[in-house]
Amino acid sequence: MKIVIADDEYYVRIGLVKMLEEILTEEYSIIEVENGHQVLDKIREIQPNVVFLDIKMPRMSGLEAFQQAYGLSPETQWIVISGYADFEYARKALQLGAVDYLLKPVSPEQLELITADIRKRMLAQTEVRCSTFKQNLTAVFNRTLSLRTLPEGHELKQLSYVPILFALDRYVEKGQHSEELTGWYTEMENAVQQLNNRSLRAALVVVPGGTVGIMLGWDREDEHTEQWVMQSAYGKINKVLGRLSGGSLGFYALAGEPCAGLQELEAHIAIIEAALLIKALLARNDLIRWKELSGLVGTLSKEAREWSRALVELADTYRKKDYYRYVMFSRGIGSFLDKGYDSLPIQARNHAGSFLNNALSTGTDPREKSLPDAAAWRQLLERGEKELLRDTEGSTDMIDRVVEYIERNYAEDIGVAGVAEIFSITPNYLSSLFHKKTGSTFVKYVTHLRIAKAKELLAGHDLQVQEVAAAVGFNSPKHFAKLFKEHSGSYPSEFRAELRAK
Repeated sequence: MKIVIADDEYYVRIGLVKMLEEILTEEYSIIEVENGHQVLDKIREIQPNVVFLDIKMPRMSGLEAFQQAYGLSPETQWIVISGYADFEYARKALQLGAVDYLLKPVSPEQLELITADIRKRMLAQTEVRCSTFKQNLTAVFNRTLSLRTLPEGHELKQLSYVPILFALDRYVEKGQHSEELTGWYTEMENAVQQLNNRSLRAALVVVPGGTVGIMLGWDREDEHTEQWVMQSAYGKINKVLGRLSGGSLGFYALAGEPCAGLQELEAHIAIIEAALLIKALLARNDLIRWKELSGLVGTLSKEAREWSRALVELADTYRKKDYYRYVMFSRGIGSFLDKGYDSLPIQARNHAGSFLNNALSTGTDPREKSLPDAAAWRQLLERGEKELLRDTEGSTDMIDRVVEYIERNYAEDIGVAGVAEIFSITPNYLSSLFHKKTGSTFVKYVTHLRIAKAKELLAGHDLQVQEVAAAVGFNSPKHFAKLFKEHSGSYPSEFRAELRAK
C-alpha cells in the first residue's frame, strides 16, 4: 500500500505515521509532504493508493490540490483531515469525491476504522480490475473482441505482458485426480488474485491454442513493475507450484519473455505452446524461464524433438490402453535410443526417464527415478508393452475396430497381414485376438461377410454373377461360385432362381 500524508504540521504527520505503523499488516510505504504542490508531485510520480490530506495548508490548500489531482489518479482514495472549524471544507471535498474524513486530533480508533474501509475499497477495485482484464483478454483470445476495433487508449493496448503456460500430465484417469485438478485451479486462481494490484494485472485464462496460462500485464512505461515481475512474481508463482508438486497430478510451467503488446504476446504464446510439445525433456513441477528453455531447445536436433513428442504420444497411448499404437511409438523411441540418445544433454535424459517412469505408473517418485542407460529404457518400454498386451487380451476394443474396418472394406483385397500392418500389430497376434473375440478365423469371417453381401445383391439386383463376384471382392467368378455353394448349398445362379420362383 502506497500512502501519502499531507499536512503542514510536523507532529500531526509523525502521529499518523506511528499509528499507521501499528495498524497496517500488509506491505506499505509512507511518504510525508507539507503542501498542496508536493501532493500534486507525488500523485504524478507514484499514484498512491491513499492520501491523508489536511484541508488547510500553505501555498496551495488541500482542497485545491485535491481538485487538481483527482483526475490524475482516479483510483487513489482521499481521506480528508480537518478541524471542527474547517468541516465545511471537508464536506465540499466529500462532495467532490473524497471517500471519508478524520477530525483532528485523530485517534487510533478512528484511523483503524478508516484503514479497514480503505482495504475493502482497494480489494473491490482490484477485483473489478482483475475481472475486466480477464474478460477482455478472454474475448481477444476467443476472437469475440478484435484488436483493430479497440480504441488507442484502451487498457489492453497500453500494457506489456508476460505469459506463463502450463501443461498438465494426463496420465492418471480423471476420476482419480479430479480433486487434485480442482485444487490446482483453486490454488492458481488464489495466486493470481494475490498478484493483482494497481500496477500489475494477472489473469488465469485459456489461450488460443487451448493451453491454460497466467497472463501478467503492466503499464508499458512502468520499468519498476517489469523488474518486479521478473524477480518477485515468478518466485511467488513458483512457491505455489511447489506446494502442488507432491501429488499424482504433474505439470510443466513455462514462463515467457516480456511482450510489448498483444500481437507480440499471441505470437510468443504460439512459440511456447510448441515448446511444450517437448515437455518430456523438461523439469516436472517447476517453473522454467524462457532463457533456460530456449537454451535447451537450441541444443536439440530435429530427431531429438520428434523423439520427445513421441514420448508424449506413447504416454497417452499407454493411458488409453491402445496397444497397437503403443507398439508403433515404442519402436520409434527404441530406434532413437540406438542413434541419438547419447547426444542428449544429461539433464534432458534424466527428465525424459522421469517422464516415462511417471507415464507408465511405475509406483516410484518421478523426481528421483530416472533411467541410467538405453538398456533400462528398453526394459521399461517392453514391460509397458507386456502390460498392455495382457490388458488387450481381455479387451475387445481393438477387434471391434478391425471388424468395422472389414465391414467398410470387404470388397477390397484385404488379408490378415495387411490389416495387421494397418493396426501396427503382428498377423499372428491379430489372428489370435480375432478368433477369441468372434469365434471365427479372420479369413472365414471375411468370406462369410462377402457371401452375405453377395446374397443381397443377387436378391435385389439384376447384376450378372461375375459382376456380383467383383462387387464383393472376388477376382475369380469360379472361386466365388465354389465358396458360395460351400456356404449356401447352391450356386449363385441357382440361389437367384430359387428366390424368384418363390
